[in-house]
Amino acid sequence: MVGRAKSPYKHPSHPGRLSIQLYIATLLDLPTEDIIQRQFSVCERQLVKIQANIGSSSSSVEIMTLQFVAGQLEAALDWLNHCKAYPLVLPPDKIPDGEEATRKTT
Repeated sequence: MVGRAKSPYKHPSHPGRLSIQLYIATLLDLPTEDIIQRQFSVCERQLVKIQANIGSSSSSVEIMTLQFVAGQLEAALDWLNHCKAYPLVLPPDKIPDGEEATRKTT
């Protein structure tokens, strides 16, 4: 059986994992800006690498695949910008023990 080739690209965190990190930070009343910024930086770096490879590729299949991945990264960056712009606030009935929990902004 042939194994999958290792990708030369650092993959951003899975959106589900990032959502969990943001949720837990909010529950603990911790700032989420650093979490968002780290993920944003990783996505930006990857997008630059992908775009560079689109321009240097001669394979139409590879170009299409890289364009698809670039689109996913652009969508992730849009979502992260949304996370920055709109603080995560948990409704009181969803907070354990009725504690206050909102995303702090600095």
